[in-house]
Amino acid sequence: HMMLLESENNISEAIGLCYGIKDEGQKYHCLTGMFMERIAATNLVSHGLAPEDWTYSTMWKRINESEALCRSYNGQEAVACWREMAHPIAQYYKSDPEKTFDHCNTAPNDAAAWACKTHVIHDLASPKRFNLSVLGPMCRIEKDTNPKFESYCYSALVNIKINSLGAMESSDVIGFCISLPAEFKQTCFNSIVRSLKGIKTS
Repeated sequence: HMMLLESENNISEAIGLCYGIKDEGQKYHCLTGMFMERIAATNLVSHGLAPEDWTYSTMWKRINESEALCRSYNGQEAVACWREMAHPIAQYYKSDPEKTFDHCNTAPNDAAAWACKTHVIHDLASPKRFNLSVLGPMCRIEKDTNPKFESYCYSALVNIKINSLGAMESSDVIGFCISLPAEFKQTCFNSIVRSLKGIKTS
């Protein structure tokens, strides 16, 4: 976010600043933050670098422009950009999982599509108040397109709920993991453990 502000909304310059970071993981996070700022524009607006009507809640109105931006890049930049496309796509389809995933799958490569679909899970879960019984079926939508997604999705839902609502409000995650087919139980319970450690809960 700061790189795009520092460059006064000059994406090429912001990317150059991100590439000044030696750690590959942090470099990627820098790129995702830069693209998120361009797509969401919250801080750009605050600093007079984007029109005032470019609000977070109206990202969907700029979806064509944002997608054209993402399609103009290759490699790591494309993946980072499509990760952040998750937000306007979810808004555009009013958090309909099937339509959202279908749009993510139009990304130029598997890595970009994966980044979009995995990042959008929170945006799909929040409007449903993190109700796991309602959200669970969406994890099966992609089983034919990408078999690995189902397992990831269940674990992500557990992680998102615990991180968003805390341990006391997330007691249903145990029953949720128990209810899953046998091949997904272990990774689901592993996610509970990691999430509780992440929020420093015994």
